Amino acid sequence: MEGAIIWILIIGGWFIFKFFMREQQQKKVQQEITKIGNFQTRVIEDEADFSGHKLPVFKLQVKGFVAPVDSNAPRNGLICTYIFDQTEGTQMYEKSWPVLAAFDSWSEPGTSVFKSPNFEVDGMDNGYHFTDWATLYQIPKDVLNNPYKGERKLAFLTFVTDSHAKFEYGMLQTRESLYNVSSFQMTYNFSDIGYKESIENRPRVIELSIQLALKVASIDNNIDQEEINEVKKWIGIRVETDNHNDENKIVEEKNRFGKYLQDATSFAEKNNISQIEITNEINDKASKQQKYDALELMLDVMTSDSDASSEEMSIIDDIVTLLKLDPATYKDLRESRLTKVENISTDESTNESIFGIEKNMSNEEICNKLADQYDEWSERLALPDKATSKRAKEMCDKIIELRKKYKCS
Repeated sequence: MEGAIIWILIIGGWFIFKFFMREQQQKKVQQEITKIGNFQTRVIEDEADFSGHKLPVFKLQVKGFVAPVDSNAPRNGLICTYIFDQTEGTQMYEKSWPVLAAFDSWSEPGTSVFKSPNFEVDGMDNGYHFTDWATLYQIPKDVLNNPYKGERKLAFLTFVTDSHAKFEYGMLQTRESLYNVSSFQMTYNFSDIGYKESIENRPRVIELSIQLALKVASIDNNIDQEEINEVKKWIGIRVETDNHNDENKIVEEKNRFGKYLQDATSFAEKNNISQIEITNEINDKASKQQKYDALELMLDVMTSDSDASSEEMSIIDDIVTLLKLDPATYKDLRESRLTKVENISTDESTNESIFGIEKNMSNEEICNKLADQYDEWSERLALPDKATSKRAKEMCDKIIELRKKYKCS
């Protein structure tokens, strides 16, 4: 009898021990789950190396269980991120607008809406998680195009879905595919004009570009018909590109800007146009691409009469500086035009500008620059096109004179 009681106590104690251990294990598991936590995201501003260059980036980091533990999630899933400007509110496409991307690799397929590459999750049904903060994406800031410039409130929306999820312009079309979503908000100051502003400001930017072209054309107190025709051609290309499927709109805008050109020409022939006032407004209203469009118009007006004067080049130099455009890009655009003109009437300071000589350069830097320029232009001497060969000879002669001035060996 006593033996039976002992066995009962032993067996009972074993069950109690097992129950206690199971309770402890469950507590430990629960503590671990609590410690890991729900799915979270955050964004950190940093720099990252891209092909040997340090670029400013948004680092999107994640932490916690990708899908809720009890969500019956599939084995395979995806994580992706969209960015919305929610400065004015959260109502999509009324107050909240998507951030766009400059490259397809950072875009939703078939659109220019920013979308991170998909992060593939294998084992989402088995408690896939990030114990600590982990970086999923390093988003280069330069690829982003916001709706508006200035200080904006950004929402980084990170979705956890099955592998069949479909998005259109940042909107999830297959709601049954969603297993988790996290939003991280931050403010960021965009210095460049936004894409919605660019559309809204487009008519005024075209008018300002016309004024700059007329500033160049009127520098000799005489606006030629060739210069007017060049501006008309530029207007036509802009209007037809922006309204390619709307013939009525094309006719309407050509008439509108044609009338503006007529009035602006009459004004420019009688008054001095202030490039400072114009460039200040362009810097406030135009995108970088629109600024380069205006620059190319000025260069085409300068060379429309097969002549390029030092006065014209000097005023364009000043405007490029005021518009804060890249000097190297300007030099390439200018050279491509100068090879086609018959006459270049320049002075010493204009020659230095043409060949990229800046006031802060040392004598050694100037001589190295002139040597590089001579190599570039001398290669064109043997080209079969006589006009190009003639222009190359003139440019080489100018470089030789400058090398004498700076006593280059």
